[in-house]
Amino acid sequence: MPSYSPELIQTMRAALDAVMTQIPADRATPGVKAHMAEFILKAAAQGQTTYEDLLAAASDQIQTILSMVT
Repeated sequence: MPSYSPELIQTMRAALDAVMTQIPADRATPGVKAHMAEFILKAAAQGQTTYEDLLAAASDQIQTILSMVT
């Protein structure tokens, strides 16, 4: 399992918080948040460590996740 610095964890949390603001409130369930967190974790594991990269990785998956949970 990868190990992340406290700074990267803070960046990942910020990206997760930001991507959740892009999801309609009535669809922003804990399950959707978990999926978004998973995309961010996978991106970080692949070496994407900037806020912008992590946010983009999750944002690119919003429609996919929303279509799965409807």
